[in-house]
Amino acid sequence: MKVDFDKRIYKLSAVKEAVKDYGGFADFTISDTGRKIDVSVENIDYSDHENFIDEFCNYVIYKMGGK
Repeated sequence: MKVDFDKRIYKLSAVKEAVKDYGGFADFTISDTGRKIDVSVENIDYSDHENFIDEFCNYVIYKMGGK
């Protein structure tokens, strides 16, 4: 699965922190493509993959709070 974050809204540091915190549940690859941050998510160890992605995105928003 792939998630794109618009860099005008999201900070790379918040995405990296979320990936670190969620690292025990899936394999993540981050690519900074200029205008967006692409996150590839594979090997999700959670039964509901779509819910996992939604929760991950919410967590990135949470991590933006202190950035």
